[in-house]
Amino acid sequence: MACRVPAWNFKTSLDWMLTWSCSATGMRRLMVFIGNHLFNQVLEFSYTWSGKTVKPLRQIRSWLKDDGCTQHGLDSDICMNYRDKIKAMELEAEKMQQITLESFCQAITRADISDQQSSDAAAQNLKIYLTAENIQITNELINELEFINKASFENSDSRAFSKILIQ
Repeated sequence: MACRVPAWNFKTSLDWMLTWSCSATGMRRLMVFIGNHLFNQVLEFSYTWSGKTVKPLRQIRSWLKDDGCTQHGLDSDICMNYRDKIKAMELEAEKMQQITLESFCQAITRADISDQQSSDAAAQNLKIYLTAENIQITNELINELEFINKASFENSDSRAFSKILIQ
């Protein structure tokens, strides 16, 4: 199932997706509370990986699109082909990051918990993330997160989810 991520609210949406789903690609796993220690390990890895690989590649790709190919009289087709290769490397770096983030969670996911327990754990994990990122919990953000929560955990109570975030 595709998930609508309110990425405009989050500095690192891959970290957010980890805290949200803790899911392995192609497998339905139910979430448990991550906890501060593991969460800090996840963020440390993610910030380092993103800062050293994904973001520099994205900056190069954006520069080539905006100015780099035209500013220096480079052949446009050749330069855009080069930009496409950088884009592919950026996407591969993000994929490697996602796989690593998922591996952090695989050991703690469980299949014997209810949608409500998973929803509650998602709210607790999100609260840790939002606090760590100094992201203000607004009504607009809660509405976005409730939408995703309901799509992810159909048999859960959104009011309980929201209550955990607001506490």
